[in-house]
Amino acid sequence: MLEKEALKLIARADDAWMRKDAAAVGKLLAPEYVYFTSKGGVWDLASVRTLLASPDYRLDRSRRDDVKAYRHDSTVVVSTHWTGAGVFDGKPFTDDQRCSVVVAFAGGSGRILSEHCTNIPPPSPSGRGPE
Repeated sequence: MLEKEALKLIARADDAWMRKDAAAVGKLLAPEYVYFTSKGGVWDLASVRTLLASPDYRLDRSRRDDVKAYRHDSTVVVSTHWTGAGVFDGKPFTDDQRCSVVVAFAGGSGRILSEHCTNIPPPSPSGRGPE
């Protein structure tokens, strides 16, 4: 079942990312990989490898939950709620994001083709959601 394989692949990529293992991450991401950042940026595979190799970047914790897979033919889109914290360029960060991860399967194996994450704003003081 491709949905289960996609979830396993994403879990392996998350584990490799936490370990800053750029070689392992590179094997799990497609050569054409593209990441659409929550701030409107676009990163390719080379950008990801540079970030992981940087001593100025560290991810201290991360978690994916609220995971749901949507399949069409040999492509699976996985919706997740991702939270994480770490340090980048000497500044601490905390992320709370809704992400979609696209996993494409070909020739018997899957690769992560793209990811797009959108920040989830904190609830308003009224408790009714973002203002």
